[in-house]
Amino acid sequence: MTTSRLAKIPPEMQETLLEGLNKALTNWEEYLEVMAKFAQYSFNNSLLIYIQQLQKGFDPSPMVKGFHSWRKDCKRSVKKGEKGIRILAPIMVPAVDKNGNPILNTLGKPAKRPCGFRGISVFDYRQTDGEPLPDKPDTSHVMGDIEGDVPKKLYNGLCQVAKARKITINRGVSKEDMGGAHGTCWFLGKNGTANKIELREGLKPTNEVSTLAHELAHSILHNRDEYLEANAPDSTSIKELEAESTAFLVMKHYGIKTEAKAFDYIIGHNMHNKDITETMLTAGNRINKAYQEIVKIVDTYLKG
Repeated sequence: MTTSRLAKIPPEMQETLLEGLNKALTNWEEYLEVMAKFAQYSFNNSLLIYIQQLQKGFDPSPMVKGFHSWRKDCKRSVKKGEKGIRILAPIMVPAVDKNGNPILNTLGKPAKRPCGFRGISVFDYRQTDGEPLPDKPDTSHVMGDIEGDVPKKLYNGLCQVAKARKITINRGVSKEDMGGAHGTCWFLGKNGTANKIELREGLKPTNEVSTLAHELAHSILHNRDEYLEANAPDSTSIKELEAESTAFLVMKHYGIKTEAKAFDYIIGHNMHNKDITETMLTAGNRINKAYQEIVKIVDTYLKG
């Protein structure tokens, strides 16, 4: 059955996307490991690349480009007869106001908005030959000087995310006041937005950083009204899945191992939901949004 999110995707690509999602749901933590490799892609496109690479017998890799980009950027050519990996590109149309008048961007030119998607082809590096592949970008200038002391500097970087959102962080709150929780995000700001994060006293550095990333995900993705929904008991577990998955990706991005999470339990608890496909496609895109926002700010801080 076609859901509202799927309806925007070309019919010939819906089956592939759903196959990728079903594969991911069998082991969410394993899929997040893959998703961390596809940081530059949307959740939908990472699923599409992932499942099509598996279909071709390839290990998941973010090294995919368009036919002409391989030649232009890397002096490599797609091998004769190779079939591309289909991903989604937005269809952009002129943006208009309620009266049908064009909306201009900050440069005074007509703005555009996405109205759906079309399929385009990219090719895996193993489908090309030519010049040697470019080396993986050197990120030693980002992380090299903080080896062995990642949690402390990463914590400071995460604080920059909170600062950008005007969120206060209260560190070292007593166990009694926290009621057993490691962290709490308070939604007491304007229109129910997050305005405060509390972290429990006595947390080990890695746990504190992971908890802060978790609560920042809540602050980005959720609001007070959502938590007051009395008729959506399963929504809380999905919110926790979104926050914990975001924290997992952030920690993975910085090479920090975290203890196993109950992803399979949360997903299994929601599998009875007839809208699980739509729910998880939405959650996946939201997780990717929060992950991208957090690491962009933290990476900038660490490079400084």
